Amino acid sequence: MKYFLVLKAMLIESDNMFKTLLDSSPEGILVIDLSGHIMEASSIALEIFGTENKHDLLNRHFLRFIHKESRKKVRKVIERTISEGFEQHVEFILTKIDQKQFIGEISTTLIQDSSGMPGSFMTIVRDVSHRKEMEKQLIHTEQMAGLGEMATGIAHEINQPLNTISISLENMLQEISKTESSQYFVGKIQKIFENIHRIDKIIDHIRTFSRDQDDYIPTAFDINESIRNALSMVTVQYKHRDIDLITDLSDHLSMIIGNTFRFEQVILNLIINAKDALEERELHEEFDKEIKISTRQDDHTIYVEVSDNGIGIKKEDIDNILLPFYSTKEQGTGMGLSISFGIIKKMKGNIAILSKGHGGTTIQITLPTGTS
Repeated sequence: MKYFLVLKAMLIESDNMFKTLLDSSPEGILVIDLSGHIMEASSIALEIFGTENKHDLLNRHFLRFIHKESRKKVRKVIERTISEGFEQHVEFILTKIDQKQFIGEISTTLIQDSSGMPGSFMTIVRDVSHRKEMEKQLIHTEQMAGLGEMATGIAHEINQPLNTISISLENMLQEISKTESSQYFVGKIQKIFENIHRIDKIIDHIRTFSRDQDDYIPTAFDINESIRNALSMVTVQYKHRDIDLITDLSDHLSMIIGNTFRFEQVILNLIINAKDALEERELHEEFDKEIKISTRQDDHTIYVEVSDNGIGIKKEDIDNILLPFYSTKEQGTGMGLSISFGIIKKMKGNIAILSKGHGGTTIQITLPTGTS
C-alpha cells in the first residue's frame, strides 16, 4: 500500500512538473494524440489561439484550427514526424477561436510510449504574422527603390529624344513661318509642343514620386493638387479602358501637413482598386464605369472620398480588408490598402469603407486640419 502511495505521489509530482514546464515555456505548446485531438495546451498556446479557457482547445481536433487551404500539409507533417521523429518550421494558415486567421509556424516532435511506439505529438506553435508583415514591407520597400531607379533611367532615356524633337520642331517652325500658309502648321506645332511639355512634366513627377519617400520632411501641401498629380499618371490609361474619372474637388481646403508623394500613393492605390472592381463587374454585365474623387471640409476635418460603381466588397470582407495580406483578389498581395492605411494613420487620419454590393464602394479618408 505504501508503495502505491509513493508511486501516486511521484506521478502527481511529475504531472505538476510537466504542467509547470509547459506553462513556463515562451512558446505555444500543444500535446496532440495520434487521432489528432488536443490533450494539453500551454498558456502561451491559449493566448495564440485567442482564449483564456483551456477547455476551448482540449479534446478538440487540431484540424479545426487549420484553414482548409493548409490541411493538405498536415499528412506530410505527421508522416515525417513519425518517420524522422520531428518536423520543423512548417507554415500554416491557422484559425483562432473567434475564427480570425493568422500565419502560424509549427514544429512537431514525436513522443513515444514506454514500449517505444508512437504515443502522441508535442507541437510548438508560433504566430509569425508580424514577421511575415515585416518581410512583405521590406520587399515592398526594395521594389519601390527599384522602381525609383527604373523611373530615373526611363526619364533620362525619354528626355533625350524629346529634346531632339523639340529642337527639330523649333527649326521647322522658323522655316514654316517664312511661308504664306504658315498659320495651320504653326498651330499644329504649338499643339505638339504642349504635349511635349506635358510628357516632360509627367516624367519629372514620376521621377520625384519614385524616390525613397522616407527622406522627405513633412511639409504643408494642397490635397487637391496632390490628387490632380496622381490622376495625371493614369487619366489616359483609364480613358482607353472606358472608365470615366469624375472629380468634385472643393475649393479653399486647408493645407495638410505630411508627404504629398505618399498621399499620391494612397490615391493611386485606391484608384487602382476601384478600376479592378469595375473590371470585375464588367465580366458579368455591361455598364458605364465610373470612379469619382471628391473632397470637402468642415470645421476641423478634410474628407477625401474615392467611389466606384464596381463589384463591391462582401460584408464579411469589409472588417478585414485593411489588414496586411488580406486580399479579395485572386492574385492580390493584400498590402496596398494596408500600406495606405499606415500612411494615413501617420498623418493622424483614418480610412473608412462603405460598400453596397453592385452599388459599388466608397473609401473615405478623414484628415484633421492643422496636423503636425
